[in-house]
Amino acid sequence: MTQPESGNDAPQPFKLNEREVADLRAAGRWARLAGCVGGVGMVLMALLLLDVGVKNPRALTTSLAGDSVLQLVSIVVSALGCLGGVALVWAYGRNVAAFFAGGDIALPRAFRRIRQFFILSTCVLAVTSVLGLLAGI
Repeated sequence: MTQPESGNDAPQPFKLNEREVADLRAAGRWARLAGCVGGVGMVLMALLLLDVGVKNPRALTTSLAGDSVLQLVSIVVSALGCLGGVALVWAYGRNVAAFFAGGDIALPRAFRRIRQFFILSTCVLAVTSVLGLLAGI
C-alpha cells in the first residue's frame, strides 16, 4: 500500500474553455428561469384549487379523488414531486451562479442538485405510474 503524497491531495480546480463557460452560464440562467416559472405555476395551481374549493367544494373533492383514493395519492405525490423539482432546478441555477462568483465547491454541488432532480423525477414517475395502474384495476 502506498502513502499519498501530501502535496497533491487537494482536488484540482475545474478547467473550462470559453465555450463550456458560455454553455454553463446559459444553463444556469435557464435553470433559474425554469425554477421561477415552475414556482409561479405551482402558486397559480394552488390558487385555482383554493378558488374551486371555496366556490364548489363538492366538485373539488370529486375531481381530486375521482373513483379511488389511489388517484388522490398519485396527485399528491405528483404535486410534491413538482415542488421538489422546482426547488432542485432553482438550486442548480443558484450554484452555477455561485461558481462563477468564485466558489469552487459550488459546481459539484450544482451537478449534485441536477442529478437529484433526475432521481426525484424518475421516482415520482414510477410511483405515479404504479398508483395509476393500481387505480385502474
